[in-house]
Amino acid sequence: MNTGFIKVPHSIFADARLTYKGQLVYIHLISKIKGWKWYVQNIANELRVSKGFVQQGCTELEKAGYLKRQKVFDTGKFLGYKWIIKHPEFIE
Repeated sequence: MNTGFIKVPHSIFADARLTYKGQLVYIHLISKIKGWKWYVQNIANELRVSKGFVQQGCTELEKAGYLKRQKVFDTGKFLGYKWIIKHPEFIE
């Protein structure tokens, strides 16, 4: 049942490694349904911020261990990235 709400771990706001950019991007990413296509430009459009804002937020999330983007190839052709979100309780 979709109630229209998401749960955001408090530790996202308490993590000094993240600015509001990383926090906002994280919240946006966890609000998306499984299978949603994640592209920096799409996220920027939906949040009404610049692409650079989203890129900075993603960089913070990657450095802190909340986000991993893996390159995806098919027969040597680059298809894009697989975005993997880690929840704070699983970050070492």
